[in-house]
Amino acid sequence: MTAATDDSASDLRELAQRIHAGEVRAETELVARYLRAAHAIARRHCRPQESSVDDIVQDVLTEVLARLRRGAIADPRALPQYLQVSIRNACTAHYRRVTRLHGVESLAGMGVPADPAELEMHQERARMLRVLVAELPVARDRELLRRFYLLEQSREEVCGALGIEEDHFRRVVHRARQRLREALNRSNSDAL
Repeated sequence: MTAATDDSASDLRELAQRIHAGEVRAETELVARYLRAAHAIARRHCRPQESSVDDIVQDVLTEVLARLRRGAIADPRALPQYLQVSIRNACTAHYRRVTRLHGVESLAGMGVPADPAELEMHQERARMLRVLVAELPVARDRELLRRFYLLEQSREEVCGALGIEEDHFRRVVHRARQRLREALNRSNSDAL
């Protein structure tokens, strides 16, 4: 173990002890330390523009703090991994709840698979597409695909924002999709 790792481990142990002792400032430090990373992890495990990301993160951090207060986390050095797994599980539980409350049809109507394994594969595909769109060489193609498919703006909104005549929209979007298809073929993305 390196000195930096030892410092980090002892810092986490000390922070956990302070939380267990009831120090509110230590709880604030823990939240400040992990909030940004927790949001990033939750966004990675949720569908794009999921409105429940903040709630999921808050619930997980609240539970972690409660467990630290009780002394239920034996090895505070494992806290980052514990948070990561807890957030992933909370995201999966969220989609299971949505499925139970609204039925599989509502998720399927949103283009989101109800099965957690399929959901993860769907999210990976979406991430790959976002990366490929961002790497397209023509700026107008990138912006058109981002606005029309990812942000789901209407044809009129996209045409107005990009200065495209509505009569030409089909040709322009066809060419952009064709270039994206070529990028997919170059990336050897059989999974898509």
